[in-house]
Amino acid sequence: MPKKNATVVPETATSVPETSGECSGKCSATSFRIWIAVFVVVVAQVASTAFFSDLTVEKMKEFEYEQRGGKETFDLLNKAQILQIKGQLDQIKDFIKNSEAQNPSGSTETPSASKTMSSEEVAALKKDSYFAGTENARILAIEYTDPECPFCIRQSKDGILKTLLSKYEGKVAYAHKPFQAVPHEGAEPKSLAALCVGKIAGAESYNAYFDAIMDRSTQSSVMPVDQLVPLAKELKIDAAKFSACFDAKETKPLYDAYTAEGRKYGVSGTPGTLLVDTETGKYELIAGAYPIDSFTQAVDGLLK
Repeated sequence: MPKKNATVVPETATSVPETSGECSGKCSATSFRIWIAVFVVVVAQVASTAFFSDLTVEKMKEFEYEQRGGKETFDLLNKAQILQIKGQLDQIKDFIKNSEAQNPSGSTETPSASKTMSSEEVAALKKDSYFAGTENARILAIEYTDPECPFCIRQSKDGILKTLLSKYEGKVAYAHKPFQAVPHEGAEPKSLAALCVGKIAGAESYNAYFDAIMDRSTQSSVMPVDQLVPLAKELKIDAAKFSACFDAKETKPLYDAYTAEGRKYGVSGTPGTLLVDTETGKYELIAGAYPIDSFTQAVDGLLK
């Protein structure tokens, strides 16, 4: 609570101007009454704020209970999520370790690095990639990703790459490239399955398959591996070709190549998004899941 002789000001203010000193003895009684009034107003504001804050918290709790089917269900879901997160603690610790190794300064700025690649390297980057949008777009957004990484799932649900595609219509294309970082249990089979779909049916089916895996996952609960074959059938992928490819791990070399490619450009954890200007060869790596503004700022910088 502010002191009686303080004036409440916004946090952006520097200091309260001192009085001029012109008001002395004859002003003392008036000043006293004014300060008493100020004191009463401040006390009333604090009391009402506390009351309405408590009321707001209770309303929010009631709303959450209603959304989850009651308090008992809400508590059970919270407990289940906590158990899920505990089960992923080692994976999360590994991710943090990799991120800190890439950003040892501990800077809170978007961890990006701007460099230049040759035209041959740009061509190699585009080869064997499944793009959404035209691959002849000036800016390529390559997301090195893991279908069971909580941060990749969040970036997918935030629609970062799809937003870039629509915002910079015709100027940006993107591709998801599975990357081996934290050894999530289902990461490899899901990656190989998606790449099999791409091999059999092309970019559009690959992106639909990969998006479906992410859409059916949350940061605390991923899509089960046993749903990979039914998902392929759902998207009308040739069942015999898919099974042959998946069972023989035919796309493992491409999975390894994507990972080696990402590491070449500084990716050490997922998601790592490479933004490449195909005209100049300049590129930036955004290491981690960041708000869309971080991506648009990087794209705008490359387009200048």
